[in-house]
Amino acid sequence: MCRPKKQDLEEESVCERSYQEPQENALHAMILQQQIELEQLLQTVENLKNDIIQLHDQEQKLIQRLTLMKQSQSSILCDIYSFVSNKKVLVFGMND
Repeated sequence: MCRPKKQDLEEESVCERSYQEPQENALHAMILQQQIELEQLLQTVENLKNDIIQLHDQEQKLIQRLTLMKQSQSSILCDIYSFVSNKKVLVFGMND
């Protein structure tokens, strides 16, 4: 059996390295690209979270304002009803 020569082994090793390096570089580039995309997605998620929080805060303020407006409207309607009722009593009282 023939043993491979040292030179043959070295040439084979160089050949393997020259084949593996471009693949490793391409893989490294793909990993970097995916990391960049992941960081962009994380930033987008963070922005969306902040937007949702702001919208929720605005919604709560609007609900408070609407509640105050409803209370005010109810109070005004009660005052109007009371005023009209008193007028009717006065009008009916004058006819007697």
